[in-house]
Amino acid sequence: DYAAILAEINSALARISNDLSYSKEHALKVTSMWSIINPPGNGNRAHCHPNSLWSGVYYVQAPENAGNIEFTDPRTALVMNQPKYETKKKRPRECWTKANFKPIPGRMIIFPAWLYHGVASNLSKEIGRAADRIIISFNVNQVKK
Repeated sequence: DYAAILAEINSALARISNDLSYSKEHALKVTSMWSIINPPGNGNRAHCHPNSLWSGVYYVQAPENAGNIEFTDPRTALVMNQPKYETKKKRPRECWTKANFKPIPGRMIIFPAWLYHGVASNLSKEIGRAADRIIISFNVNQVKK
């Protein structure tokens, strides 16, 4: 239900504000919110969210193979000369240039609004509306208390 999702978002925003030592005279608040329904074959091109501090996604419905969200390091100059890594070792997270997350119903991901992200095509084999990837997206800014 909407109230429960909004309560979960607000709780996470309060933790972010506290963890990052944001001004106690301001609060992080959802400033815009919308839903997206991606049926099979649909995805979302890479983009960022200008004029927001944070953005987020909450997965309402996500069938198997619904398409991962991919975050990309916006520092494009990194591709000019990248270090070579051990092929048999997992790269430290600090060295990632991309990160993918599987959509899972009930999962919420909050990320800096400047971080480029896109969503792979929904390749679900489910039938009818059960094949749709349904999300709630939102943008966040600080507001004076």
